[in-house]
Amino acid sequence: MQASTGLFDPERFVPAESNAAVTIAVALHKSPPVESSLFEKFLRRLSVHSAPKLFAAVAKSELRGGYDNYFEVMREGATRQLLWLLNSARGGGIVLTASGSLPSDHIAAARDELDWGTDWIGVTAGSDSQLAVLVEAAKTLRFVRKRRGTLILTRLGASVLAYEGELWRHIVTAMPLGKGELAQEAGRILFLTLAAGLSESERSEVMIEGLTALGWSTTDGTRLGDDDWTWMVRDTLVYLRMIGAIVSNPLDQHVSADPEWGRRFARMVLSM
Repeated sequence: MQASTGLFDPERFVPAESNAAVTIAVALHKSPPVESSLFEKFLRRLSVHSAPKLFAAVAKSELRGGYDNYFEVMREGATRQLLWLLNSARGGGIVLTASGSLPSDHIAAARDELDWGTDWIGVTAGSDSQLAVLVEAAKTLRFVRKRRGTLILTRLGASVLAYEGELWRHIVTAMPLGKGELAQEAGRILFLTLAAGLSESERSEVMIEGLTALGWSTTDGTRLGDDDWTWMVRDTLVYLRMIGAIVSNPLDQHVSADPEWGRRFARMVLSM
C-alpha cells in the first residue's frame, strides 16, 4: 500500500482541480484538525489531489468547534444503550437462552426503555437485532463476557459503572471499533463523514475515495464498492447505527438524516 506524495505533477495539471485544492486549503486553514490528534496524523498520509472529497469533508467538519449545550445530549446518545445493558448485568449477570440470546423479559425491557421499535430488534433478538449488536459492542469494548451461559460484567464493565463519566471517556477513546489497520482507517473516515454531516450517497463516495487513496482495494484488484467499505468498517458502522448516530434516510439518500449530537460525537472522537 502506498499513499500519494502530494507533489505537483505538471503533466496532469488541471485548473479546476487546482482551484478546488486551493479552496479546500483555505477552508482547512480556518478549521483544521486538532493538533497532535490521531486523525491529524492520519491525514498526513493523504493529499488533497488524491482525496479531494475527503479533504472537503474535513473542511466542513469544524473539528475544533465547541460542544456547548449538546454535550449532555451527545453523551447520553453514545452511552444510553450500553448503560442499560451494563446495569442489567449487575449482580449475577443475565442468564442467556439456550441459543445464547438475551431472554424475552430483557427484549421487552429494551423495547420499553430504549424506545426501540420492532423493525430491527426481532422477537428472538437474533444476530441482526439491535440487542445482538449491543451485546457484541459491549464485548468488543471489554465491558461484558459470557461465562457458563451467563452474560456478566468484566472488571472494566464494573469500573465504568462505578465512576461517573468513565463510560463516556472509555467509549470516546476506544473509537473506532475493529481490529487491524484497515478497520481503524476505515473507521476514522466513517467518523469524518458523520462529523461533516454528509448524506448516505456522499458518505459512500468519501469512504471509497479515502480507502482507495490509502491503497486499499478488493482482493481481485477491482474498484471498491458499497459492500466493500461497509464490510471494512462493519464494527463501527453497526455501533453508530445501533445508538442512532447514523440514520438511514429512506426518502432521499442525498439528504442526511443523522442527528446533530451524532455529528458532534464524531467530532470529539476525531479530536482524540
